[in-house]
Amino acid sequence: MKFTIEKKIIEWQIERMQSAILNNINSPLSSFFLKLTRSGLFIISTNSELSYKVFINKKDLIEIYDVGSCLIDGVFLRDVIRKSDKQLSFHLIGSELKVFWEDAIFSKTTRDSSFFPEINFEQKGIKLTVNAKNFKRAIKNTAFATTNNPSQPILSAINLRSEAGFLHFSATDTSRFASEKIEISNKSRINISVSAKNLKDFIPPELDKDIELNIESSKISYIYDNLTIQSRIFTIEYKDISNILPKDSEILYSLTINKRDILDLIDKTTIITPEKIMLSTFRCQKMR
Repeated sequence: MKFTIEKKIIEWQIERMQSAILNNINSPLSSFFLKLTRSGLFIISTNSELSYKVFINKKDLIEIYDVGSCLIDGVFLRDVIRKSDKQLSFHLIGSELKVFWEDAIFSKTTRDSSFFPEINFEQKGIKLTVNAKNFKRAIKNTAFATTNNPSQPILSAINLRSEAGFLHFSATDTSRFASEKIEISNKSRINISVSAKNLKDFIPPELDKDIELNIESSKISYIYDNLTIQSRIFTIEYKDISNILPKDSEILYSLTINKRDILDLIDKTTIITPEKIMLSTFRCQKMR
């Protein structure tokens, strides 16, 4: 495998794919899988939960000398690209990958590609069109209510349920509850649960337009700008939290308060404590 590419092209792709790289340096999942064909360069990263695949067309490569593939350490690849000049070359010689430009050369022994999982990036299943900006906002507004408690993994997820032209986002750690809904343009029905951590990295920051999600029994995915992003779906059924919030007819009192005012009140009553959960009591009364 040997090719030459502009720094800005490959650096951009590596930067937006590194969310799926594990920090464990001994794991093959801390690596990028590179596959060069005569049509272009494929790059794949995965942590077994969140996966990315990008294709860089041959017209965006300066030169393809020889095809091939390798599994290379993610930190090494990212750092070398950052150090490089405007153009850099990759050359795989045996099990050693050399990355070089005019006045520098770096090399790293590649990893055994057979330990890297085969990932199906095919787009199929139920299709759901959503606005990426609204989707990201709903994730941000509900993810805080999830938990990382390993004894209840389903509570680390956000439940996505579509109904009557809306996509509902719900999350709870049994102490907190958050819910939001966004409009969708089609009437496909889904009820899935996806890790909140994965959903935070599911849509790139720059993406604000409509995207077409593909939902299967085991994954949710979409394609944007030659980048395929997919996340695993929990197979555990999400708890029924439809009755957590009271119905309108059951509400006795309501309160409207300025956001800053209530944050100041919470700050004044919060004390440092070793307890994981702090309880605050709210009492309201009419002004005489």
